[in-house]
Amino acid sequence: MRLFVSVEPPEAVLDMLRQLPRPENPALRWTTSGQWHVTLRFLGAVEDATAVAEALARVPGALRSAGIEEVRAHLGQASAWFEGRRILQVPVSGLDGVAAAVAEATAEWGDPPRAPFVGHLTLGRVRGSGRGDRSLAGSVLEASWPVKRVDLMSSHLGPKGARYETQATVTLDRRIPPAANH
Repeated sequence: MRLFVSVEPPEAVLDMLRQLPRPENPALRWTTSGQWHVTLRFLGAVEDATAVAEALARVPGALRSAGIEEVRAHLGQASAWFEGRRILQVPVSGLDGVAAAVAEATAEWGDPPRAPFVGHLTLGRVRGSGRGDRSLAGSVLEASWPVKRVDLMSSHLGPKGARYETQATVTLDRRIPPAANH
């Protein structure tokens, strides 16, 4: 199965994202609220999700060892196109430490990250080979939230985009019981 590790925004942030204008545009496929997350690491095809979940259980300890007691995500300030105008996204900062801990814990799966981590939440993708309309970028969005968990997700591709399913959750807050499998 195709796996990735992500952070999901809280409901208040999802509500804010739902308020964004999403004009009809045949060249663009808007993502749905069920697809809104920040990918910390894409692993690709993995046979044993349980082994990955067990490895991810080391992430909270790695964060504490690195002196990171709280992870806080910061969304915004505005939507933007990635270079090439194929993906409309909102930047998300504050997740570098947890992304590094996830990458270290899951190093035996997937290809090594090719570039430094760039946190973002995808709003839409251009269909075909065109470029996105510049006017769709620039929606002001700002939010911040404490990240209490990371999720191991499976991705099922389909004609309307990907559908995601939680395989395991690792709690980062030491006051909440650790990893729970779904």
